[in-house]
This record gives sequence, C-alpha cells and structure tokens, in this order.
Amino acid sequence: MHAFTLLESKGLTNIQTSGPFHQNLHDSIYHVTEAHFLECWKVISGVDNLNSLQAKAPTELYDLASLIVDKFASSAPIDAINSLPEGHHDHVFYNSILWNHDVL
Repeated sequence: MHAFTLLESKGLTNIQTSGPFHQNLHDSIYHVTEAHFLECWKVISGVDNLNSLQAKAPTELYDLASLIVDKFASSAPIDAINSLPEGHHDHVFYNSILWNHDVL
C-alpha cells in the first residue's frame, strides 16, 4: 500500500475486474522491484552512484550480481534470520529478502 501511494498508483487498493487494474499492478510491482535491486547494487558494490559500475568488467558485475542473489534474494539469508532468537529478527530486511526472492 505504501509503495502504491508513493508511486501514485490510483485504484490499486481494491481489486477490479475492469479497467487498467492489472497493467497498473504489473507496472507498480516492476517499479518496486527495480528500486529494490538498484539499492542492492549500491549496497553490495559499495558505491554511492550506480554510474560507477560502468567502469567494472563484466566478470566483476557478474560476481556482484551473484552476491546480490546470494545475500538479498535467496533462501539462505531467510533461513539465517529464522534461526535467530525472536527478538533479533530484522523484519524489514526479512521482508525485503522475501520480496526479492518471490519476484525473481
């Protein structure tokens, strides 16, 4: 709901059978996913500006992409969070990993 509000996606709070509902939902999911993975690129590569990645070799980019999947979109970090005591869960991070995992 928060993402729909930020994206100004009108009409996505209720499922509709007519109109552009499905296209708007698809577009919103795409935009949220793009934002998630752009941020993952910044975190995993340690850059402030994604344009800095243009200087990297294709093999380096591949390695970074593999790290993104391993750390931010696979079952391993989900299992690691689930193995922590209940009070130590980072629910925002956990939900972000679930989103990335599911959308891929």
